[in-house]
Amino acid sequence: MITILMVGFVLGMAHALEADHLAAVASFSVRGKSAREILKLGVSWGLGHTITLFLTVVPLFLLGMVISETVEARLEAFVGAVLVFLGLRLIWRLWKDRVHVHVHTHDDGVQHVHVHSHKDEPRAHALSDHAHRHKSAVSWQSMLVGLVHGVAGSAALLLYVTDAAPVKWMVVPLVLFFGFGSVLGMALVSQIIVIPLKLAKMGKAWVFPALQHVAAIAAISVGAMFILNGLA
Repeated sequence: MITILMVGFVLGMAHALEADHLAAVASFSVRGKSAREILKLGVSWGLGHTITLFLTVVPLFLLGMVISETVEARLEAFVGAVLVFLGLRLIWRLWKDRVHVHVHTHDDGVQHVHVHSHKDEPRAHALSDHAHRHKSAVSWQSMLVGLVHGVAGSAALLLYVTDAAPVKWMVVPLVLFFGFGSVLGMALVSQIIVIPLKLAKMGKAWVFPALQHVAAIAAISVGAMFILNGLA
């Protein structure tokens, strides 16, 4: 039993590293303003992904039902469309909102990097207010994308638990371990985005906008591939 649960956990971490998941989280994470917020975005995606998997896989497994290949393909195409939207939205935001990176120092002396926009501001950049609010709530947008991804990934997980679960009640901890693995995996992956933030502190602020463009292009490319495969 322990072995089966640990395998589910490891598979969940591996699942988080799939191209479409990385593209989705990257498109959100590169908009993060600090290491803590970027971590929040990755974890929020993982939580949404886990919720959908649990609400989809557990009932279908207990009812002895499966997801057809046709339905799975259409769901993947839908995920692809979401990825394309995220990539295009990120590019639009970069070019229209005048997004840039600057180092920000608080009154207590703590210094970190902000992704900042001066959209529709009448004043010059030098006169603009750089005060920021730091929220700690869950990112609902990132969680929503995770929910969508969970629907598309439920077919494969359903097949796995059908073969792996020796008794029906084990589907619950198995799916939860899988989900926890995906949350942890995406949390670790999201922290890679922190590296360009650190480089910005060292005077290499151009690295972060460059990464934003790369993430947008990656999301669009992976999304287009999913659409073509899902509708083929």
